[in-house]
Amino acid sequence: MKSIASIRRSISGLVVITGLLIAGSVQVASAQVAANAPKITASVQASGAPAAVIQLNGTNFNRGSNGAIWNGQPPYVVQMTGQNGQPINASFTFISATRLNVVVPATAITSRLRLVQGNYTSFAPSSYRVIRPLPAGQGLLTIDNLSQYNIVGVQINNVEQLPANVGFLVKTAGELPRNPGQIQVKVLLGINSRPDFLFFTTFNVNVTAGARLVLNVNRVTVAQLMTNFRTSGDWNSDLVLGNEGAFHIRSVRFNSNGTYTLRELRPGNVVVNVESSTYAEVSWPDNSLALSFRLGNRTVSLLSPFARFSSTVGRNGQSLTVTRQ
Repeated sequence: MKSIASIRRSISGLVVITGLLIAGSVQVASAQVAANAPKITASVQASGAPAAVIQLNGTNFNRGSNGAIWNGQPPYVVQMTGQNGQPINASFTFISATRLNVVVPATAITSRLRLVQGNYTSFAPSSYRVIRPLPAGQGLLTIDNLSQYNIVGVQINNVEQLPANVGFLVKTAGELPRNPGQIQVKVLLGINSRPDFLFFTTFNVNVTAGARLVLNVNRVTVAQLMTNFRTSGDWNSDLVLGNEGAFHIRSVRFNSNGTYTLRELRPGNVVVNVESSTYAEVSWPDNSLALSFRLGNRTVSLLSPFARFSSTVGRNGQSLTVTRQ
């Protein structure tokens, strides 16, 4: 099996630059959440200054995370990210079960609004951009982490920008004033530990004085993972002895467009296409070392370091283990 270090993936075009960071480890919510818990579905306004009023649309704002209707004061808070990188509460007014009016805190930065009750959190689909005067002679970089992993390291021109044990969490955003010029950014995506990062990306960014640049970090897709961010990628079994007494190899060729071909490699360099269909993500939770995807009519589990999986890809539905080539 390949080591973790040897299969880390480079995500071409995935960009992140950040200066305001959130420290601490990731906690997984364990409390039971009702199906009718409150949920943010949209922010009507996309940007504004501190003290502006944001209309949040959603469902079940009249209920708590356990689904029970509340009386008196809401059991939840609404938060944005502050200038110190930590969540801050925003004052809000309950209008109806589908609407809240939220006031942008004085120290808020561009970030996703979130409704929080204990371990339960509902995020707005996109970030609200807080507009402030730009520092003289500088540009402003805004980053929205839309990926399923935390940012555990950021190198600008080969210099690490983050202190030890500090990272940029999933579904948060931040801002960084920068002097004008061309910079190269390398971003490490992982869970907690910088040395154990899972994916990385590099990107060249031109910072312009007086300009605001919004950069999105998108999710890593199953197609990118299975093809190693190329047009296609092969996953092969070991040698298998057939009933006819000859050895063969089963190979799954994943294509970046979401299709695959199951092939059989026989003696004499003979290649036989056995099956062609589509594959797609089933589940890839945030900050998870495990995911599942559909391979034709099969459901496949894939564990970190994402280098091999077992499935019924052999003759007559035989289960085989295939390894990334």
